[in-house]
Amino acid sequence: MNHSRRRNLIAVLVLLSTVVLCTMIAIPRPDSAFERLMPSVLLLNGLPVAYFYLAFFLVTRRTLSAAMLTVVVCVAITLGSNFKYSIVSQPVVASDFIVFGQVLENPVLFEKYFREQWFFIPLLLAVLAFPVWAMRSEQPLVSGKRVGMVCVVAGIFLLWQIQAVLLMPHAPLQRIYGTLMPVFEHQDPMASVREHGLFATLINSAGQSYFVPPKIDAADEVLIRQLSASIGEQTKGTDSMPNIVVIQNEAFYDFRAIDSDFGPTAYVLWDEIRKTAQHGMATVDTYGGATLRTEFSLLTGVPTSLFGAEMDYPYLTVVTAPIESVPRYLKELGYETIAIHPYHETFWRRDQAYPRLGIDTFLSLPDFKGAARDGPYVSDKALCEKIRDQLEASDKPRFIFSVTMENHGPWSFDRGQSGSLEPAYTEGRSLPEEIGQQLQRYLYHLRNAVAMAGCIIDSLERSQRPGVLLFLGDHAPAMPAVFAGFDVGNPWENPALRKVPYLLWRNGASGTGPVDVPVSALPAALLEAAGLPLDEFLNVSNYLRKHCLQSAATGMRTGNDGICPSSPEAAMLMLARQRLRPLEKN
Repeated sequence: MNHSRRRNLIAVLVLLSTVVLCTMIAIPRPDSAFERLMPSVLLLNGLPVAYFYLAFFLVTRRTLSAAMLTVVVCVAITLGSNFKYSIVSQPVVASDFIVFGQVLENPVLFEKYFREQWFFIPLLLAVLAFPVWAMRSEQPLVSGKRVGMVCVVAGIFLLWQIQAVLLMPHAPLQRIYGTLMPVFEHQDPMASVREHGLFATLINSAGQSYFVPPKIDAADEVLIRQLSASIGEQTKGTDSMPNIVVIQNEAFYDFRAIDSDFGPTAYVLWDEIRKTAQHGMATVDTYGGATLRTEFSLLTGVPTSLFGAEMDYPYLTVVTAPIESVPRYLKELGYETIAIHPYHETFWRRDQAYPRLGIDTFLSLPDFKGAARDGPYVSDKALCEKIRDQLEASDKPRFIFSVTMENHGPWSFDRGQSGSLEPAYTEGRSLPEEIGQQLQRYLYHLRNAVAMAGCIIDSLERSQRPGVLLFLGDHAPAMPAVFAGFDVGNPWENPALRKVPYLLWRNGASGTGPVDVPVSALPAALLEAAGLPLDEFLNVSNYLRKHCLQSAATGMRTGNDGICPSSPEAAMLMLARQRLRPLEKN
């Protein structure tokens, strides 16, 4: 066997070994490792590997070097997926690649997570050494400047056309995967990775990652108007226009949802406050991160669960032009609309998304110069003071939407002032010391979050204008080791980890609860508490949820048969699509 054939054989063996190895080590793993050695699984995971190899071979004209470069890409994707799983208990899906730039733009935020998995970097660098060595020692198979230039251009073209060939909904490989694999279930990528492998799941999930601005035909618009006219106005409105404050508190969660015996020490003040407000648990479409999913539903009333992976990061895929929203509607009623987030304004592209959602003023980290911090981030107390200043700065009614930062993870390193972790709030549960410290740190900041709720209520009570407060968490904290101590299983597969506490308070109103709702129902509840009429979308979707969808689920119809459409689910989706239509070109 000559040197060239030996090199080609080695390249083939390297590629096959890469497919097997990366498929075997990707998390979550199946019950039996042999499931990932099935020919169909290896084929589905090998196709994208072969595509990358072809592109790298054309660029380098070297078989072994191209194989080594393909190994680097495959290992990086697999390690990245396992890294994500170690934080939020979910593997990488195709939509995650659109937020890679966010990681590069916010190294300080993500560095703390990388610090926990530091060994990924040297491991990847070690793998990268192989193609560097191969490129130096291997001669190209095809010589000649013209032929070499044609190969390089063709390889670059293939890399440039990855989306068109692999990822777009009607791409050639998408059609193959649509035939060989079942339709990707967006809400359960873990099952797909277990059964089909990581690379196959990535390719199969890509077809759902692109949002196409919806088109509503005339018949749909007529039906929506008929529904709206039949239902009528649900809230008549009042002469007063109260100040409205919405606080989406970072990682705010009630551990009593997974352990009824969890001591109430950290929640004493929260239990007192919610006695004066409507309260309960709100179901959100995320866990451990992706705060913007909860934000999007709060600001639009659209359930992200109606859609696929294109709603994983809606500020980056959906809010690319002005759309209808709660802030835009409140502006029409005469409100000043303000968003406050004590972090970089470009994170999750809020600087672009908020104006498109009808927010006039956005205060971010530069507006908190000199503000107190508790841990690495601006404290909830300082944020309350900023909100208080905004409430006092105008005689006009104000809508203030704020996303906090103080209790942002991770909690595996020392944070807060010296002695701030005393007393220990492990609530009598026996946890390993390191894991117990994570819970202590989290609960310390949670107590500050509850104090912030009291601070906002105090500010609204002092104001000359009536006030309404909606306070809720964005998602449960990403603490897999802590939740493992509570025996909850995978957080994405446990409904209790997809519910966050909320309260809806208004001056002089009495407490009601518990009332559990999807987070997308809270905008309608907020406007009702404020005594304001609902816009058409919230009016119709609120009725469908309360009367038609709920009735269909229980087999009973509490609404008028003439009002509830034959398919309330289809009507809700149609309403949501209308809500998401761009108002104008960006």
